[in-house]
Amino acid sequence: MTKKEANQLYYINREIRMWQRELDKLRNQSNIKGQNIDGMPRGSNKTDKVSKRAIKIVEIEETIRILHNKAVTSKAEIMKYIENIPDSCDRQIFFLRAAACLPWSVIADELGGDNTEDSVRMRYNRIFLSKK
Repeated sequence: MTKKEANQLYYINREIRMWQRELDKLRNQSNIKGQNIDGMPRGSNKTDKVSKRAIKIVEIEETIRILHNKAVTSKAEIMKYIENIPDSCDRQIFFLRAAACLPWSVIADELGGDNTEDSVRMRYNRIFLSKK
């Protein structure tokens, strides 16, 4: 597993949140628009805004479902990779960063001792160097 592959779960989760925000915006939009009274004639070009919005909502929900499946697969690959890391501390660091998507400061606090953000980050990076 490469570092890029290990970090994919983090970015997939961020992408899910991005699409979820977009979905929330669509769901919260009003179907009623104000009238434009300017005395000018308008064409009869009517569009079904409600159905277009419903289709967009379904498309985004499908995108979220696909991304969720990718996240589950990615986490399973990470967990399988962790089994092959010989050092317990390295396994914890790898899990907390790659699977739990925690920031370095939280990982350092979780491990305790004299661990700093930089020391756990460097240790995480060394995991990939030792597998080459």
